[in-house]
Amino acid sequence: MHRFMLGAAISAVIVFVLTRHPDLVRRGVTAAREQVAVASRNLSATTTRSSNTFSGDSDDGSSAFESQEQSTAIDPTRARALVSELKGVSSNELWNAMDESDFDRRAAAGAILLKRAGIPASPQGIDEIKRRYFKSGRTEDLMTGFSYLGLLACQGVPEQPIVHQAQRFVERYPQHEACDNAVWALGELGSEDLVPYFFQIIAQPKTYGAPARERAFCCLAQCGRYSPARRLEMVPNFIAVYEETRDPQTRSWSMQALAYCAPGVRTDSISDWKNWWSRLARRNHVAERR
Repeated sequence: MHRFMLGAAISAVIVFVLTRHPDLVRRGVTAAREQVAVASRNLSATTTRSSNTFSGDSDDGSSAFESQEQSTAIDPTRARALVSELKGVSSNELWNAMDESDFDRRAAAGAILLKRAGIPASPQGIDEIKRRYFKSGRTEDLMTGFSYLGLLACQGVPEQPIVHQAQRFVERYPQHEACDNAVWALGELGSEDLVPYFFQIIAQPKTYGAPARERAFCCLAQCGRYSPARRLEMVPNFIAVYEETRDPQTRSWSMQALAYCAPGVRTDSISDWKNWWSRLARRNHVAERR
């Protein structure tokens, strides 16, 4: 609702520009379209589908889990082919595609959105985003800029400049609403090096605000560029986060994350998750990894 109200405020500004400053109409409409497209994506619930499957319950109550490894690498050839297929799709639908588990499709959707926004799908795109969105300090601009930064993360742009921009903002303003988008951009990189950082965010409710922490949970368990097999390995880490905190929201998000990492498991408590993981690890020799 808060973001919906933000969109209404933007619309009011546009009306003012249209009536008082006709010379700015074209630029105002273009900017508004960018903001609306990004806002629509922020309002969409993440619905990533996992390829993990369960084949039934065993005698000891654990599920026979089969984790299908899925590559998170983007195939440039397939992504380019998908660009041709998606070029007629609306911007709202393309932003929704950024929540899909087909990472080539994400890359294609991101390439089209960047082109429509006039942002180069290259390191120069980072400079363009900084110039357009990171100077005003307005929340809506910051959110839009970091969303576009996340699109660049799927375009083969060097990882470090993206990490620098997003992580520096989160560390400077850990309670800011735009941390949601900054952390999302980091999740689109699918970097193994960022996994400990995401766990750092979710485990420190006194330092990081709800936007950063909820998105960090999501990046690890659902919307980030990680494979189902990798997410399965995170189960003991989420159990540890739950047990090491007394914060109700952190515990609730931990339980949700566990359900996404191992979809289909029927549990009622963290003890059930510990028992399930223990049986699975013994049976399948699944190793814990951070």
